[in-house]
Amino acid sequence: MSKTCTGCGETKAATEYHKDASKRDGLRHICKLCNKARKKAYYEANKERVLAQKKAHYEANKERVLAQKKAYREANKERVLAQQKARREANKESSPCVIYALFCVPEQRYYIGQTIYAPRRWRQHRNLFKNNKNGCGVGGEMQNDYNKHGKESFEYTILKELPADADEETRLEEEKNHILQFLAEGKSLYNTKSTPAKSVLTFHKEEN
Repeated sequence: MSKTCTGCGETKAATEYHKDASKRDGLRHICKLCNKARKKAYYEANKERVLAQKKAHYEANKERVLAQKKAYREANKERVLAQQKARREANKESSPCVIYALFCVPEQRYYIGQTIYAPRRWRQHRNLFKNNKNGCGVGGEMQNDYNKHGKESFEYTILKELPADADEETRLEEEKNHILQFLAEGKSLYNTKSTPAKSVLTFHKEEN
């Protein structure tokens, strides 16, 4: 069975339409592609409203939503991991490696790190902070300052972009150079303990 889409005007097979029980013939009057474009246009025109509704729904159903997500991940563990790996590999081609800093404004203190994919690494830091498990830096001091001052106290900054194919040795060397530069400027770092003259640097070999 085929039907003419009232959006693009093309005649397409039933499989190209969304199922809709409210329609007598069981098909939407527009095809999947047109429906997707319509949803995108609506979102762009009502972005704040849509986000507010999603946030309200999440807050009202937080436990159920989290339970559903957890159940899905457990039931589709291999698939989820494969998708995450595929996204990371795809982003490696276009996303530069970076040297970055986390800056605690109230304490005027920095943590310097390196990563092959900046957006994901920042999300990791936020999730670790939220779960009281961010062990980066020396002695858990950065996590302690997060607990003390709250999530708005930390800012994320990219210090330098490196080629997307920069190897680990290059990234770690650039990270070390930035740490030493900040110490020479008299800045306080979570990467060190003691004084800059007798500092002990901490590195995370794999931040991705």
